[in-house]
Parts: sequence; C-alpha cells; structure tokens
Amino acid sequence: MDGVGEIEARAGRDGRSRKAGEGLILKHKDTALTPHLASHVQERGSDRGVWTAQRIQEERYSGTGRLREDREEEGSCGGECQQRECVRACVECLSWGYRVCVANPVSFPRTHIRGRTHFPVRGMRVSALSVQLRGSVRGRDGSRGRRAVKKGEVILRSTPFAHIIDSPYMAMYCDTCITSAKETILRPCPECRVIWYCSEKCQEKGLAWHRLECPALKRKQHNLPPNYVRLLARVILRLRNGGDKYVEKFTEREGRRFRDLMSHYKDIKKSEGELRDAEYLREELGKFIGERLLPNMTDFLGIYGRVMVNRFSFFDKTLQNIGSSVYLSASIFDHDCSPNCHIAFTGRTVEIRSIVDMPSFDFSKCFICYLDPVKTVAARRQDLYRKWFFFCECKTCNNKEKRRFENSIVCENSMCLAPVSLPDIDAPIEEALRKKQQEQQQEAMMNGKEKEEKKETEKEKQALEQNGVEEKRTSLQKERGRKKEEEVEDEEAREDEDDEGESGEARCSLCEREVSEARWKQYWDTVAFTREKLRNMTEEDPVMEDCLDMIERQAGLFSHMNAWRVRTLDFAFNGAMFHGCWSLALKYGEENQDGMRFYYGVDNPVYGLFLYKLGKAKIYFKEFREGVKLLEEAEEKLSVGLGDSHPTLEEVRLVNLMANEDVEICLERRIAKAKKREEERLLQVVQQPDNFAAHKTFPWISCANHDKITRTKPTVSQEDKITKTKSILRPSQIA
Repeated sequence: MDGVGEIEARAGRDGRSRKAGEGLILKHKDTALTPHLASHVQERGSDRGVWTAQRIQEERYSGTGRLREDREEEGSCGGECQQRECVRACVECLSWGYRVCVANPVSFPRTHIRGRTHFPVRGMRVSALSVQLRGSVRGRDGSRGRRAVKKGEVILRSTPFAHIIDSPYMAMYCDTCITSAKETILRPCPECRVIWYCSEKCQEKGLAWHRLECPALKRKQHNLPPNYVRLLARVILRLRNGGDKYVEKFTEREGRRFRDLMSHYKDIKKSEGELRDAEYLREELGKFIGERLLPNMTDFLGIYGRVMVNRFSFFDKTLQNIGSSVYLSASIFDHDCSPNCHIAFTGRTVEIRSIVDMPSFDFSKCFICYLDPVKTVAARRQDLYRKWFFFCECKTCNNKEKRRFENSIVCENSMCLAPVSLPDIDAPIEEALRKKQQEQQQEAMMNGKEKEEKKETEKEKQALEQNGVEEKRTSLQKERGRKKEEEVEDEEAREDEDDEGESGEARCSLCEREVSEARWKQYWDTVAFTREKLRNMTEEDPVMEDCLDMIERQAGLFSHMNAWRVRTLDFAFNGAMFHGCWSLALKYGEENQDGMRFYYGVDNPVYGLFLYKLGKAKIYFKEFREGVKLLEEAEEKLSVGLGDSHPTLEEVRLVNLMANEDVEICLERRIAKAKKREEERLLQVVQQPDNFAAHKTFPWISCANHDKITRTKPTVSQEDKITKTKSILRPSQIA
C-alpha cells in the first residue's frame, strides 16, 4: 500500500440503517469511492470512524483473490452478480494497490494505469467470482477442468519466511544462497563475525534478515543459543518489521500469510511437555534478543506452534541436512506415508515435484511425507501426533497386509523359517491416540452443532405454539435418541473390529507352530534396544559400533522385512559407506534392497538414492553389469524427484560413464548397437515408382511386389559354401 493516502470514513453510529454510501465522507489521494465500496467501509468502520488504506486492505482482502465478506456470504459483487456498478467497485480495489482483480480476469482486456494492472469494465459483463488453481481451465459450459501434471513437474516453488543454518555449518555455507565453502571463498559479517557470505551481493541481500539479529549475535558469538531459538528469533523480528502483512502466493489468486499457518494453540496448552518447552525457549529468547522484543505468552505460543508444526529441514546440493526454515506456501501440503510429491531444494528455495502422473491437478490431492516411513504404524502415528497433533489414517497405515511384516520374526522351526507376525505392544497407545483425536473431533462438531440445535429448538417452539401438539416433541426426542444410539453402536462395532484384528495368537501360517514366550520376550527386548540406539542416531553420522551391535542381536530373530531390521540395515549401510567399508556396504545393501522397496515404494526418490549408493558399491567391486542397471534405475527415479539439473544426478551420470569405460561393457554396448542398426537396415522399406524393375538392375534384391522392395542378403547355396571352404583349407586338412 505504498503511496496510498489515508482514507477517512466518518459515519453516524447508526450506519446500518442508512443506504449504501449515505453520510460517508471518503477522501483518497487519487480515487473517489463508489457507493458500493463505501458500504464496505461503512459496515467495517462504524465503530471507530477512521480507517487507513492499510487497515481496509487487511480486512477486505484475505490473500485468496476474493473479498472476505463476499466469501462468507454471497452478495453484492460475489456469487452471480452481473451488475456493472459492483464490478466497477471491485476494479477500483486494483487502483488502491491490489495487483489481482477479484473478478474473472479472462473477461477483461488488460491496460496499465499508474503502473498498476487495471481492467476497464465499461459496457462489459463478467462471470461470477471464482478462485482457480494454477493451470485450471474453464470450459465453454462454465465447468472447471484442471490441467494434467506429469511426474517430475514442479507444482510449487517457495522462498523461506525465515531460515537458519545450524551452528556446525554456519562457517561452511553462505547464509543467503547456501553456496558451500568448497565452491568459493566465504567472508564473515564484519560486525558479528558469525554469519558468512560468499559475495557483497549476497551480503546486501541478507542485510534485511541480518541487521536485526546482528547485535544479538555479536553479544553471543562465543556462546550461541540453540538453533531453534535462533529460528524463533528471526521469525519474531520479521513479524515486528511488517512480516505479518507479507503474502506469498501459491496460485494466481491464492496466498498465505504467517497467521494463516496452523498454530495448534489448544493442543499446546493441553500438553505439559510442550508448555515446558515453550517456557524454556521464551526464557532463552529473552536472553538472546531482549525481553523488550518478546511478545506476550499467548502470542508467543501461537508463534511457537506455527514454527514447530510448519518447520522444514533444508538440504544442500549433496542432500545433507544443514538447517531449518519456515515456508508459507509449502505448508499447504498434507501428510501421507506413501506420498505422491517430493521435496527438493535449490539454495533456500524449496521445490515440490510430482512423482506420479496426475490427470487432474489439485493441491488438495498432493501429499508429502513428514517423516521416515521405515517404522511400524504405531511408531509413525505416535511421532506424527507428538509433533504435528494428528492421527494418520492414510491407506498405508490402514493396510493390514503391509502391517503383518512390520513386527515379523523368523519361525522357530528350522525346516520352515517363514515370517511370523507379532501383535504390536504399542497398539494400546495407538488406540488411545485414536480415541483422543475422535474426542477432539466430536468436541469440535458439538461446538458447531450447538448453533444448529438452538435453531431447531426455536423452530420446535414455534411449531408447538402454532399447532399445540405435544406428540411432535416426543417424536423429535425419539429421533434424536435413535441417532445417538446408532452412533454409539457404530463406534462399538468399529472398536470390536480393531480388537479382532489385533488380538490372536502369534502362530506360523505354514507350519502352525506357536511362538514361545521366551522368543516373544527376546524380540521385544531387542526392539527396545534398537529403538533406544536409533533415537539419538542421525543419518548424516551413524555410529557404526551401535549398528553392528543391533545387527548382531537381530540376527536369526528378525525377518528380512521387519521394519526395525530394515531401518537398522539402512543406517549400517550409510555408515559403512561413510567410513569406506565397501564390503560391508555391499553386503548390507544387497540384503536390504527388498525391504527398502517395500517401505518406500518403487516411485520414491529416496529409494532411487539407495539404488545409486548400492550401484556405486557394486562398481567398486567390478560388478559393472549389475551396477550399471542399478544406476540407470536410480537416475530415472532421481530425475523425477530432484530434477535433471540437480548435482546428485550429475554424480550418478559420472559414475555411470566411468562404469561404461570397462572393456566388456563397451564391447557389449557396441555389439548391441550394431545389431540394432542391422535390424533397422533389414527392416527398412524403400518406396519406388511402379515402372521400376529392381530385379533387372540389382539382382540381389527380391521384388515380389513392384510397389515395395525389401533389401535382403544374397543367397548362397550349400555347394558353394563347401567349395569355398575347400579352396581355403590345405589338402592335408581336407583329408
């Protein structure tokens, strides 16, 4: 709203009784308001009387391309209104600073007035207000048709609202463009000497972020606060400097502000652990940026919840986790344990790519995975509820066939060795979380139904007063009681089904041998040991000694498709590669390939990254044919999830090129190409005129049909072959 003067709206206290625009004195620097637009100001400004253009923008425009009051109830210029006066009023919003017309822009010829996009509407009719997703197309009949999205296509790009680089990597990456110190020389900030930049241009760009926190970092340069505290500090400092009005668009008409993010304020208030963490972080923030800049506890809990729930971990070019950030547009994606979209980073910018073909693109049908899916369903649901406050009900979590392998052990019968499924001991915790979420949903529904019940009771009273019939009241009460009984019965039936699915003895499905109590106890002790070791282990730096201990205890007990076995082998595989133990890496990778495909899925780029590492290990041991096949499969999956220009794809192609330099591989490829060229030459059909006699000009060409001739090799009889062979051989060899 730069350059827009103050608008003064003086109206009587009883503004609602007046007609639209009566009694209002409106002043604007360039534009006079119509009565229709004045009615909006009168309705919103009858309490205080004086409004600024910035305040009107906040109230009238919510970032979705439609007026807030028009979205709440269809009227005036919303819905099917075709009046020219309403349209002209909406277009005047553009002259105030709105860059997107709230009406359908397809119907308007574009012109530019005072540097802003403006749509003249004199003598024109427009369609109803509508919000279309990016790429949607409207047909002749007015129906909305969405564009098709191919796998590998970018569906969203988003820049961070706030970001930080973790303390161990602050001197290794440019804070603005995330360029590594391996690529260029970095220079620190001359004041605090904590934040590093690769050039003066990046330093100037980062000044908007850094100038607010530079004094605090200078004061704490030898004792930096935790990473999460620094991220919260950047968010708070940006909000205090106009960041609350920043809107990031994810379509032409839809966008999000920071306040549009989910805060889970009620969930945090009910959780003692989260409240304790919030109080600790607020205390650390006071030491870092000062108590004067801190918001009150209520506002801080809202900021803390939004950052905690919508925080992303971002990666460098080598796919190493180096920091965290908050994105406004990218936070619209929900979770699914088998996602159809993947996250990739280009510097600080996040790119969301589709990994499957979508015939009808819709943001509500796009999902990403919030955590590592190589866990049991109960463990995933606990993590999701603890961090994001929801109970996952996706198809993967409800897949009973897949769930059978998550806690599977090897049958004790040495002649069988089939996988035996064990019931999860975390099932009661999982059921408690399910009931807790159901109670929250019922509470929210009851809050919404209270108004409906009040309306129903008022209607009943009116009907009773008019008719004086008491039977109507009893019939309505019976109907309500019957509905409640049906709901309770449905819940009980659902609980019984869950209990039937989870109960039952652990018995082998092939040899019918029951699992002994000692083996049962041994399994859950090993699972507890594994979970404890994996809790504090990161993928960037796995502890190889702990991995070997876990593998030794799981040997002969866990099946190869067990979730904890697959997760342990994945950590051991990465640790062996980091430490140069290629023989162990090849062993663990080959053993874990089926499990990684089972839990990640064939289309997941994470599985493609695993194939790249496994193919690299095979090439290290001169297994070129199998390694090249794995690299080609990995390149196909990674190009979909990361993009063709990603540095990881360049590494894959370089390793594949090195493998193709092997003599055997080169000969095989040359022979295959030669055979392909020969087949194409033999199958080539040459078009000739009707009067062309090919058999007279070229005797070795057979011409059964004069319209088409086919090139064939000259036939050689068996006698000619024998005489030719005898002429080559010596007389002694012939005898």
